[in-house]
Formats: sequence, C-alpha cells, structure tokens
Amino acid sequence: MNQSLHTVVEYYKKGVAKLKRIAYKTEDPVYNVFHQQYTRNALLSYITSPFKLGISYRHNNTLSVQEIAKILGSLGYNVDVIDYKDQRSYSYEKYDLIIGFGEPFAASYPKNGHAIRVFYGTTMTPAKHNQFAIMQLQAFHKRHHVWLTESARIEEKMFSLQVQAVNAIVMYGNKLVQDSYQEIFSGPIYRLHDINFVFRPTETVTAVKKNWDLARKKFCMFPAAGMIHKGVDIVLDLFSKHLEWELYLGAPITREPRFMAIYQNILSLPNIHFQGFVDMSTPAYWNILDECGFFLSPSAAEGCPTSVVNACTNGKVIPIATSRSGLEPSSYNIPIREITEESLEQAIKTAQTFSNKELETKSLDAHHYYYTAHSKEAYQKELIGALTKILAASKV
Repeated sequence: MNQSLHTVVEYYKKGVAKLKRIAYKTEDPVYNVFHQQYTRNALLSYITSPFKLGISYRHNNTLSVQEIAKILGSLGYNVDVIDYKDQRSYSYEKYDLIIGFGEPFAASYPKNGHAIRVFYGTTMTPAKHNQFAIMQLQAFHKRHHVWLTESARIEEKMFSLQVQAVNAIVMYGNKLVQDSYQEIFSGPIYRLHDINFVFRPTETVTAVKKNWDLARKKFCMFPAAGMIHKGVDIVLDLFSKHLEWELYLGAPITREPRFMAIYQNILSLPNIHFQGFVDMSTPAYWNILDECGFFLSPSAAEGCPTSVVNACTNGKVIPIATSRSGLEPSSYNIPIREITEESLEQAIKTAQTFSNKELETKSLDAHHYYYTAHSKEAYQKELIGALTKILAASKV
C-alpha cells in the first residue's frame, strides 16, 4: 500500500472510531462478551475500549485484553469486562473468577468472598514502580530544579490488597520484576510475554540490507507518556553532546508542555529527528527501523517494554536497555547499568566496539526472539497453561 492510500485509509478508520465513541461510552462494561451460556462467570478488570472500537496500534494491551477474554471463554466462563478505572458500583457476587487489576478488582472484595482472584501485573508492584520512578524524578529535579511530576508516571493508588490477597499472579517482565512481587507475595507467580504487533513478515525483515557503517551511529526510541519515567531526558541530554550520533525520537512530548519547554532547543538540533507520534503500521515507522541500528529503552520501571518488542519484531534493531525495563539479559541486549547519562553513554560506546558482522548477528537474533517469544500463539500457550494450573490448584 503506498503512503497516500495508507493515509486515506487511516483517516477513514479514525472517522469510524470517532463515530463509535459518539454512539456509546467506551468505558462502560461489556457483559457476556461472547454471548455464552456457561454455568461459571469471570470478570476481567482491564480495558473495555478494544471490545467496542477494536484494536489500536497505540498499545499492545488492546490486543492482549481480547486474547485474555477469548482464553477465559475457552475455559468455560461467561466473560464480563469492566474498565480498570471504573469506580461505579456493581454487583460482583456471581463471579467465580476475577482477573486483572484496578478499581473493580478492589471493589469486588467485600462483595464476593468465594471467587478465585488472579492479579494481572503489567509492570512492577506499584510500590517498586513508584520507588524507581521517584528516583528518576529526583535526579531530574537535581539537574533542572523543577518538579515535573506529570512526566514521572507515579501511581497514586497502590492497590495493596489485590497484589497480595490473591490466589496467584500472572505478570510481564524479567526476574527483577518478578522479585518485586515475591517480596510481598508467597503464592504462585507466572511470567508471560506480552503479544507483539506484526506488520512485516519475518522474511521481509531479515532480507533488509542494513548498512552498519551508518546504522551503528543511528538510534531510535518510541516511548509512550511519561518522558522522565521513560528516560527521554537522559537521552536528549546525552545526544546534545554527541552530534556524531543521530536520534530518531517518536514520542508524544507535546502532551507534556513543561518537559517540551525545557528541551525544545535540544529537539531542534540537527542530529535529533523529533517525529512526534509514529504509527507502527506505517512505512514511516518501518523506515526508521531500517535506518537505525539500535533501540533505546532507559526506562525507570516496566513489565514488558512493548516499544522494544514491536521494534525488534518489525525491524533489525538491537536493544540498549536497563534491567528495569523488564527485558531478560541476553547476548543481543546491550545493558544500561544505571539510569544515568554516564551509563547510557557507556552502553552506546560498548555497542560501537562490535564489528558490523557481530551487529548484524545480534540484530537478527533479537528479531527472531521477539518475533517468536512474543507471538500471539506463545502468549496463548503461556496464559492457558498458567490459568489451568491456577484453577486446578483451586479445584474449580
């Protein structure tokens, strides 16, 4: 599909989505998603919009939440979905299984004493998440003498009960993320790999002839909201001092105007290509992946950094990331030891020591791993396996 036709199609899709939002509220519950007549009922406390508007390429959770519902249905449950932010009063007595997180999950406790409860962890525990996020906020304040709390993604609600008083936890992330739960929960914990978005077949990606003489000096990152939390400040500070390195930055920085005001001059430097939001389903995104050799993720705290997963799935890029980003240590991930400008600089300099052949091998290894380990089929197998064990242990 050429670029102009793709633009028309996307414009049409956005128009349809807008009409759907007018027709009904996306945050309203979705009852009995698949119109089944089982004897058991499950509540999924997560996001409801994908069941009304369909999948959005802005985040992988719109894909995974649909798969969770399908799996619950396949296990013999009528599935209701309530948005995790919904604070309205509902009756929870009928549910045999409650999975997810957020307001409905918390509200269910006094109204249902018999349900199996499974916490769905998409990041570290709220306490650990906040600890690391605040550390980065403090470091930013020390450098700039201003508190940009809106850019730190601090969780105001801890939801301690649902992280500890559950039958089991399923979660994204590496051992560091898992350890944050094991500090406060002694029950079973199952690790999952979030689902990737696949826009290009692996044959197309592996066939890309990357010029590593140029690509080794080019870096990209596509963080979501929370620029300090995602480490964008550190990246911009470093690249402003290394004009020989190029940065392709796709981020919604304009939604954080105080952060934008501080960095607007750096964003105008010739080696920094500020893209704004970049749609993953477009050639603009793929072209950046084909130009760059590395993907940066100096995040303060994640479960699964889906921006890394999607980039490596759809391109030959090598992750340069912190352990707090949730990535497993591997031969193709280049670690950032601490979330500082100095540690990021050292990681990039380490990346430059590899030969072109070694970089090509690492990029292919990263692609093959994220393409397969984070596939929809792999996710289904992991979650079905975890839920089957949880239900068997609970004898339901």
